Amino acid sequence: MPASVVRGIAAVWVAAVILFGQVFHWTHAAAWEPQPPAQTESYRLGPADTLKVQVLDEPEFSDERILVRPDGMASFAGIGELQVAGQTLDEIKEALIARLQRLLVSPKVTLTLVSGRPLTLHIHGAVKQPGLLQFPISHEAAKQTSWSLGNLHLSQALAEAGGVLPNADISAIRITRTAFNPENHATETTSIVIDFWQLLKEGNHTQDPLLQPDDVVYVPESKAMALGDEEFELLLRSPIGPKEFPVRVLGEVQTPGLYYLDARSPFLNSALSKAGGFATRANKKAVAVRRFSDDRQFLSTLFIDPKKGEIYLRPNDVIFVAESRTQQSRLWFRHLADFWSPFQSFAITGASTAQIFGLGGWTRFSDK
Repeated sequence: MPASVVRGIAAVWVAAVILFGQVFHWTHAAAWEPQPPAQTESYRLGPADTLKVQVLDEPEFSDERILVRPDGMASFAGIGELQVAGQTLDEIKEALIARLQRLLVSPKVTLTLVSGRPLTLHIHGAVKQPGLLQFPISHEAAKQTSWSLGNLHLSQALAEAGGVLPNADISAIRITRTAFNPENHATETTSIVIDFWQLLKEGNHTQDPLLQPDDVVYVPESKAMALGDEEFELLLRSPIGPKEFPVRVLGEVQTPGLYYLDARSPFLNSALSKAGGFATRANKKAVAVRRFSDDRQFLSTLFIDPKKGEIYLRPNDVIFVAESRTQQSRLWFRHLADFWSPFQSFAITGASTAQIFGLGGWTRFSDK
């Protein structure tokens, strides 16, 4: 076969391998990217929301600013009091029309949300910044009949809380919701459990639900380092992953100490760079990485040549750079020279080493 044909086949084969690698990378990376769910939930009114009512050709029943009071009630001009907390704009509009039909013929009602209360969430457990979070509501998405919370998914709320901790159990995230039921005029509490791995691994967007005001999100902790390397890498690349994690760099580096690695660069060489790089006497070919579980139990030790390979580090890893053997030998000979110098006068007089150290009874095996 001519050499030109062989080179052509090889070039096509290399291009195919590269293209396949890119397609595989794109497919793998897209598995965890959050997407809006197919269905959205209607916004339910609550205290501090402000409404606007317009009744066609009936200005006495129209009002530019109606505030929902802390008791969930609102006063409508010419109509009276209505319980609005816990209901959607559609439901309130139907109630207004029912009231107005007693006074008007075929009333035409437009109900809009002028301003919404801040979306308040309670996020607890294995997140970096647990506590009360408030999110401003964007009103471009407001409609005449319903209002969607739009972009505020569970993943975004967790990201706003600084991301989950490395020991978070994201397979059992619990969302607890308390809402007013207008049918029995009582509050009801429900909860659901979210397995976020289904979103990251399978693209199941039902596991990234929209949140409602006053939802309580709890992220439990795992009892041990249960994640494999692939799962940990997937978590780091996700929007809810930890933004940073701690490692220790000790031994023959410029500035040993505790460092926090950026989740975008969780590599051994990144840790060495944070520590200022190798010191003069460092063994650069066998860096030890001691790995511990989340409860500080020792798991294993890895030996890596940073120039030939790279590894993902894990939280609480300890990187130790030993002294090179060449430097150890040089140091030993230097100390030996320092130790020997006081006895140089004995050598000048012809005294043997055995006489100097009192070793006359030793056997010289090298003579055999």
